[in-house]
Amino acid sequence: MKIYKDIVQIREALLDGSFFNPEKLVADSVEDVIAAGAILAALPEIGEGVTEEGLILLQKALRLDPNNPKVYMKLGEYEKRADARVYYWNRLASSKYERAIKTHLAESGQDVWEDEDARAYLKTKAEYAKDLLKEDYADAAILEYRKILELDPKDHLNLKVFYGILLLEFEEEEAFEELLQMYKGQEVEAGFLFNHALYLFKKEKGRSPKANSLLLKADGLNPLITIYLMNAKLSLSWEDMQANGIPALDEEAQSYVSTARYLWKETKGTQRWLHNLHRRIVTGK
Repeated sequence: MKIYKDIVQIREALLDGSFFNPEKLVADSVEDVIAAGAILAALPEIGEGVTEEGLILLQKALRLDPNNPKVYMKLGEYEKRADARVYYWNRLASSKYERAIKTHLAESGQDVWEDEDARAYLKTKAEYAKDLLKEDYADAAILEYRKILELDPKDHLNLKVFYGILLLEFEEEEAFEELLQMYKGQEVEAGFLFNHALYLFKKEKGRSPKANSLLLKADGLNPLITIYLMNAKLSLSWEDMQANGIPALDEEAQSYVSTARYLWKETKGTQRWLHNLHRRIVTGK
């Protein structure tokens, strides 16, 4: 197997398809995944310069685990191109694997994501999307989350609520409408309904019968979310909860409130809306 000694040669071999066996989409074993991770951990930082040894190790990691985004991001670092960290993964690894999965789903009709080992791929994509967000590649991150849900409409990783929050933050209305259509008529989490209610509130510049109905339904699924959304200054610490006589948040409420509360707080009129809803529920008026 050819070993390249120049980063440009590696890129060209990847792009023309000669670097990998085209049939190999993922690591052959868990041991290979672990070995690739160990190699990555041992690679020198980019500030120390790209050494021949580093390039050889990088190629070994790529061949062990060709669908690991962290390997491709390291390749982008070595090429000293910020956009390469996004480009390599989408162009070379992810898209090829997605095509294979879509073909498999179309031919077999099986839900491959029921298998925990198969879901590891989705988790890899989700971790990559988080990395993209941290590095301010929001558009690329949104695309990754969309791809995950397209591949796995049953949402085994429970990503659709966070994805909805992301779309609301960046005002991706068309994508949010697509998300609503994807889960229309299905049972969804409280957070999904809170997102939908907030979306309508912002879109219609205030309360609407549909938004009110969604908010009531969402509160019925998890009233703790309502309580913490309408107390925008209340911290999520156990001490503050106890001091204010508020029950501790469950895992669902903690996850949603910690991620989405700033969106509700920044949307004018939502505090009054939430307080009116809560009073109506408590007093019946």
